[in-house]
Parts: sequence; C-alpha cells; structure tokens
Amino acid sequence: MTRTVSLKVALRSSFLVLIAMMLASHFLLFLSTPSTAKGAEGGFTGGMAGSENRKESAEPSSDTSENAPAEPGIPVAVVDSQPTVSYTYERVCLQGLGSFLSPADCVAIDAACDSEPDGSMVEWIAIDSSTTPPTETRTGDRSCLYPGSPAPEPPNGGEVAEPAVVITLEDFQSQPIIAAAVISEPNNFGLLGGHNNFWADVEEQEFAFETLGDQVRIRAWPVAYDWNYGDGTTRTTQTAGNAVPESDWLLVETPTSHAYGETGDYNLVLTTRFNGDYSVNGGPWIPIAGQAAVQSEPHLISIWRSDNRLVDGTCAESPSAWGC
Repeated sequence: MTRTVSLKVALRSSFLVLIAMMLASHFLLFLSTPSTAKGAEGGFTGGMAGSENRKESAEPSSDTSENAPAEPGIPVAVVDSQPTVSYTYERVCLQGLGSFLSPADCVAIDAACDSEPDGSMVEWIAIDSSTTPPTETRTGDRSCLYPGSPAPEPPNGGEVAEPAVVITLEDFQSQPIIAAAVISEPNNFGLLGGHNNFWADVEEQEFAFETLGDQVRIRAWPVAYDWNYGDGTTRTTQTAGNAVPESDWLLVETPTSHAYGETGDYNLVLTTRFNGDYSVNGGPWIPIAGQAAVQSEPHLISIWRSDNRLVDGTCAESPSAWGC
C-alpha cells in the first residue's frame, strides 16, 4: 500500500513539472511577440534592416519608378543617367607635334581669333569614359579661347571635362619664367644712324610640381617680343631676332635692329610674352588663356657718332693729328 501511494505521488509531481514548463514556454513566446510587431511597424530592429528602413522611409518607392523592385525571376535593366562623353580642347597649332612647339605656326593660326586680344585657336577632343582607359577622339570642331572671357562651349551641347587642377593666367604668371637675355652687336655699342642689331636669347621652359596629390606640368614658350629702344621708339615682333656676321654689323637692317637719331646712352627694355599649356597627371596639354609677360633687365647701349676725314701719316708721327 505504501509503495502504491509513493508511485502516485511521483506521477503527480512529474505532471505538474510538465505543465509548468509548457506555461513558461508560452509566456516567453508572448514576451517576444511585441518586439517583432514593433519592427514590422517600422521601428528600429538593428543591423542592416534598420538602415534599410530609414532609407525606405526617406525615399519611398513607387510602382512607376525605374528603380521599383522587380518581380522574382524578372531581370532589371540598370539605367545610368551619367553621360560617358565629355570634352576637352587642345591648341590647333600643336596637333601631332608631341612636345615640339612651333611659335611661328601658332602665331599664324591664332591670328584667326581676332575678336579679342591674345586669342588662341583650339580644337575639341571627345573623351569617352565608358572605356578603360578613356578614349580620346578629335572632333574637328574649333573654337577661339580668349583671356578673361568665358570658356567656349563644347560641341553637341556636351560637358567640359574639368581637370583635377585648373591653372589660371595668374598661376602661370607666377611661375619662375626666366627672362630673355638681350644681346647687341657690337656689344653695348652702336653708331648714330647705323642698323644697330639686337636679339633675344630665350628658350621654351617647363615646370613640374605636385598639388594635393596631383602631378602638374606647365610649359612656357615665347611667342612675341615687345622692344622699347629707350629713345621713345617701340616695336613688337614675333621673332627673337638673330646674330649677323660681323661684316654686316651696323650695315644690314634686321627685323629687330634700330637706328638711333642722336648720340647718347640708352636703356633698351625687352618684354617677352609667353604662351602656356599645362598637363595634369599625364593628361593632354590644356591651353592657358592669355600670355605671361616677362621683362628683361635693361640693356645699356652707347651710341656714338662717326666722322670720316682724309689723314696723312700715323699718330706716332703726328700725335696731335685729327683722330689721334
């Protein structure tokens, strides 16, 4: 009898434990249900889901939008609204010349851009960024570039490819461009009424520097020379002039020579004007609108008078004779 009662008590205890476990499980499930419901109503549920919810709340989707979610199994075409072709330009006179510059050719070609001073003829180049690396194609369309004026519009209503760094005329003028050296024949000496020859010794120059991680190259090349001979006479040439044989000194007129009307000492001042182009990170050479003016040190020239007379004998024989 005692053994039977103990068995019944044990069975009853096990049944009560089982009921308690079932009630605890249902209670825990009930506690978790509000958090799930709150997340479904748009509350923050943590992780990427929370980020996506904020994004969807700020940018509601529409069935008519191109970015509307597609039905499962149906491919969606991605529409790229960004244009792949932009435009830059290059001096016409430098086409196909590489790094070789021809100032005389540039002056002749740029003469067509005469609506404003110091115009430059440029040709547009189309840059297709959909390829790797981007491809460049000459369009044949040309425009005039003027300093201080808005940049010309690219063809076909396109967009200009802005370089990472833009060099202005002020930036160009601030470069340490070496001024031309003025040479006279004979050196620092001339004769009244003679063709006193002057010429400028100057070369193309290039500068390289880094700015904010971008590599920039600037090249300056002389295209015009403003001569002030010191007696009120001025002249502008596209040539630097050149040396002449000694036998031609004072006798042969050159594009840069000058005949003085009075004796005396004069300071000749030369200003050389440079065109400039720049390249960023090895890209194409982009023209700088305008010219950098670089003045040389004044060059002293003494103008003497020459008199001719017939003489007899030598100065040793007649020390007081004319010309001795």
